[in-house]
Amino acid sequence: MGEFGLRYQLDVLDRFSLKGVFFIESLFASEVGPDYLKSMVELIRGRDHDIQLHVHPEWLRWMGPTRRVRGKNSQFLKDFSEDEQVAILGAGLANLRDCGARERVRVSRGELRGELRHAQGASPARD
Repeated sequence: MGEFGLRYQLDVLDRFSLKGVFFIESLFASEVGPDYLKSMVELIRGRDHDIQLHVHPEWLRWMGPTRRVRGKNSQFLKDFSEDEQVAILGAGLANLRDCGARERVRVSRGELRGELRHAQGASPARD
């Protein structure tokens, strides 16, 4: 049986000499631990592709109290205040960096409130 998922995608990109950009959801590592996220980061970086931040705020309900946005539970960033969005993005970015991602991370502005401040080195992408 062949490879599937991330390894398969990397193989296809490499076969055609293409560079990929992978938007990785990283909040899950706060709940399940960093091993899976670290292996993804290592695979992508090892093949010289880009890593960008993607977050699913619904992970907040399972995250520990030090990084949790209290009193809210939504799958959409737009439902959080700007300060809460900065905290959420900061937690996701910290997880990526803890697992070896060193790229300058950009986030899509699609669901962000106002002119979101830079979250620990993340810069808003200009769509």
